[in-house]
Amino acid sequence: MNINKLSLINVIRNPVDTTVSMILMSLGVAIISMMLLISSATKNQLESNLGGVDMVIGAKGSPIQVILSSIFHIDNPTGNISLSEVKKIVDDPLIQSAVPVSFGDNYKNYRIVGTSKEFPDIYSAQLKSGKIWSQNLEVTIGSSVAQKTKLKIGDKFYGSHGLGSDGHIHNNYDYVVVGIFEQSNSVLDNLILTDTQSVWMIHSNDILENQDKMITSMLVKFKSPIGLIQIPRKINSNTTFQAALPSMEINRMIDLLGFGISTINIIALLIIVVSGVSIFLNLYNSLRKRRFELALIRVYGANKLQLMKLILQESILISFFGTLLGFAISRLTLVVILNVFVDNHNLDTISLSFIDSEIVIVMLAFIVGIFASIIPVYKAYKIDAIKTLTNA
Repeated sequence: MNINKLSLINVIRNPVDTTVSMILMSLGVAIISMMLLISSATKNQLESNLGGVDMVIGAKGSPIQVILSSIFHIDNPTGNISLSEVKKIVDDPLIQSAVPVSFGDNYKNYRIVGTSKEFPDIYSAQLKSGKIWSQNLEVTIGSSVAQKTKLKIGDKFYGSHGLGSDGHIHNNYDYVVVGIFEQSNSVLDNLILTDTQSVWMIHSNDILENQDKMITSMLVKFKSPIGLIQIPRKINSNTTFQAALPSMEINRMIDLLGFGISTINIIALLIIVVSGVSIFLNLYNSLRKRRFELALIRVYGANKLQLMKLILQESILISFFGTLLGFAISRLTLVVILNVFVDNHNLDTISLSFIDSEIVIVMLAFIVGIFASIIPVYKAYKIDAIKTLTNA
């Protein structure tokens, strides 16, 4: 007698009860799976975008806002800072490198960043084609920019004022694409890089001739941990600037994100527990209807252990199929999100492949299936074949 085949048949022939149990299981699994995928992608993105930057010098305001705007390019800057004044700070012998960042314009929601040629080195960027900009209004673009905007070497375009697509178009100055970076899986993929002078040139009407040149922020890397201890405190205490530490702010963001994800996962776990109860009720009610059938199976040669295995496998199969459906739902939902929020370039890096942490979900579903079957399995074990058939 093929118990494995019989357990599958029993699951299929009760479509309503099985479907309800599977849907509950799949919803819980889908929510946890989505949170794990988003959390994993976010953490990887946060870490890859640091690029070895130890400190960001920016205008006074929220340190998280300074980090989000200057490193992750997903927020507005807190203001501008004087280039000549900040240069006095970064001349410190404890500082290894300092890369200026200036922005305020975009092209199709991709930020145009005025900076130095050391900026690509932060992300170990390699050129796919063309070259690094060398003259005013030349740009080298990230791989995602090239892919989404269809820009290629030699193409010209105008930037829009501000960080949204509805800003005033600077149609007096056209940028020309001279290079395209290889994909780096960092924020660089979504940036348009040019020299700082180009940004000043385009906004020349806003800058008086005798006024100090301004930048958005400065990305700093220290020679040793001593700089990390001494310089930020000095900047925050003795200057009009602020020093924001990416590692500290990222840890704070991850903690906040983790709290939110934990809350959602608790709700998802409760749904999975409810699915376990549903599986139990499904098996228990089915067992009452199938006592005669199970007794016949015993008569045809199945022993009590095989009968227990039959009920256990039915429970595990429902959990297994519900888990697979949950994984499919999580991926499908993320695909929809990625398409709906196509302008949110930071979602592009979410991987839809199976990740190691999802093994926990599979184990959890397996355990729920086992616990849901304990009482039905025991009831199956206690079935008296002769007495059941006699009373039939």
